[in-house]
Amino acid sequence: MKINKNIPLPRDRYKHNKNELYMNSVMLSHFKTILTDWKEDLVKESSNIQNSIESLTGKQPDSIDLGIIEELHTIEYLIAKRDLGLRIEIDKAINRIDNHSYGYCEKTKQKIGVDRLEAWPLATTAIIT
Repeated sequence: MKINKNIPLPRDRYKHNKNELYMNSVMLSHFKTILTDWKEDLVKESSNIQNSIESLTGKQPDSIDLGIIEELHTIEYLIAKRDLGLRIEIDKAINRIDNHSYGYCEKTKQKIGVDRLEAWPLATTAIIT
């Protein structure tokens, strides 16, 4: 699975049928797979970034290299902070799937909608038009 700017795109596994029951077991399983895969990809991406930076810090740096290394550590920190926030939100979404409240607005209890959840699986509110 590929992640494009933090949004998972595994559209090939499941096709929503407009006539099927909203948030049935197949649909919940589909979204749980999306979220689990997304979380695993975030962990792998974080590990790859950390390994890349560690490979740079093993050499004897000059003053320019020290500045670059410091900037890379700042970027690594910001990415880790962002990824941690996403992983927390993913865990919350998986918990909502497990307790069968996923797909419903936290405020109004209305259906969020499959298309909205496909676009952003972490959505917790419905868009009322």
